[in-house]
Amino acid sequence: MELIKLNFSNTEIKFSLENDNKNILNFINSNTIYKNELHYSFKYLIKNQKKITTIITNYLKINSYGKFIFSNEIIFNECFTIIQNFEFPIDIDIKGNKSLNYETYKKILKIKNLNSISCYFMPENYVHTFTLKNINVYFSFKSSFSKDFIKLNQLSSMKNIYYKRNIILNDSIINDFKVFLTINQHLKIIHIYDYSLNLIEKIIDYSNSETYTILIHQSEENVTLLNKDFKKLKFINKKYKKKNGEIKFIFAEDFIKNNLFKQLTYSNLKVCSAIIIYLAFVLLISNYYNDYITWFNSNAIMNSLSTNETTEILVDEEENEPILSTEEEAEENINPYANIPTNLETLKTLNEDTVGWLSVNNTKINYPVTQSTDNSYYLNRDFYKKRTANGWIFMDYRNDSINLSKNTIIYGHALLSGYMFGDLRKTIKSSWFKKEENLYITFNTLDKEMKWQVFSIYKTPYTTDYLKVNFFDDESFLKFADLITSRSVYNFGVNITKDDYILTLSTCSGNDNSRLVLHAKLVK
Repeated sequence: MELIKLNFSNTEIKFSLENDNKNILNFINSNTIYKNELHYSFKYLIKNQKKITTIITNYLKINSYGKFIFSNEIIFNECFTIIQNFEFPIDIDIKGNKSLNYETYKKILKIKNLNSISCYFMPENYVHTFTLKNINVYFSFKSSFSKDFIKLNQLSSMKNIYYKRNIILNDSIINDFKVFLTINQHLKIIHIYDYSLNLIEKIIDYSNSETYTILIHQSEENVTLLNKDFKKLKFINKKYKKKNGEIKFIFAEDFIKNNLFKQLTYSNLKVCSAIIIYLAFVLLISNYYNDYITWFNSNAIMNSLSTNETTEILVDEEENEPILSTEEEAEENINPYANIPTNLETLKTLNEDTVGWLSVNNTKINYPVTQSTDNSYYLNRDFYKKRTANGWIFMDYRNDSINLSKNTIIYGHALLSGYMFGDLRKTIKSSWFKKEENLYITFNTLDKEMKWQVFSIYKTPYTTDYLKVNFFDDESFLKFADLITSRSVYNFGVNITKDDYILTLSTCSGNDNSRLVLHAKLVK
């Protein structure tokens, strides 16, 4: 049986995990301090928190001060209610070699008379909240990252490292990855362009109990090596999947052109054509049903937001004030979506893949935005992850909702009913884009409320040249901006500079061979 041990030393009390010990058998759950220690089972601790709090209070009362040391974050989360309501100042020290997560942060904020918090690391926006409450914050994190790792992954700050959802790795920076995992709390995807089997094995080894989607980008240069290691990778992936991780292959355009189509035969094409015709017929029959389900789900989401109680949210460091919502403020807001960050926190309890909320004036586009580890999952799943041909609105898996890419891409099906991105077809008509109020799009994320100004709308034959996410330098970004601006059906007179950020909405345009695209730049 595992026990919680409390060790008393002057004004310090250490909380740690202890295995059952025959020498202390008579003192377990006794509330008698033996050799400066108390020993509790988890069950007893939960049921007798007030009694334990009283014992600690009486011990520290002489000094009217206390310092609580927790051997790790798990122990703190089990015991924090014991120290939550002390009447005198207290310090907290949470040991360990990993950043505090959001749930722990919220619990710390509930502690009265907190004087200081020591831990491995927390992002600047957390620190800012404590600073506003006159609480000192101390870190034990001392490591650093190589320039190559920072440049390759565009890591501009420690906050950026904490929230990063996807990174690129190679053999030369694998040691940085080990340190990165002690800071980061949101990693989902790892991209491998310079493949090696040793790299894959180290990633899985360093990940410990955490699992990620590892995307190996296959090209002409590494195809021989991948073929050689295929059986080994298959075996590794089978074990990794049991832990909820996965290794996937992403085929580069040059590899597809030179290999995939060589393997297609006339018979294959006939079979594929027959399947496509059948699927088209089935989709046509189910279209009205799927539209109803989409409408029903959208209304369910809106109802859940309008009736939800508000909760405390993270502080936005750059705004220099906490983003909070009270019940009084909620009553004043006629628009149930006025406090978008709160609503997004609510939506994350319904679907943890929620990353934002998109709204386009005078269209049906007014949806929460999801994001998966690839760009296919939400093509045929709704917000509740149930299979549907209508899919949902989703962000490109390469984007990061916390630390915006230079080009943030959002996709959705163009339904005839106008749902999802069906109404995007309205935006290419002069009756829509010549109205000033239509040219400002709202796209909010968990920590940002943003307005975007439309600068380009067009139809284009199928291409991926507008789907670039990040750019090597300012020159390549400006060339990209010129390319997509020149395609627009109308000159909006909006200038794009090297410091701008772009939002791209992309959907089908009548068939799979063309796309309808809208671009907007961040203005607020």
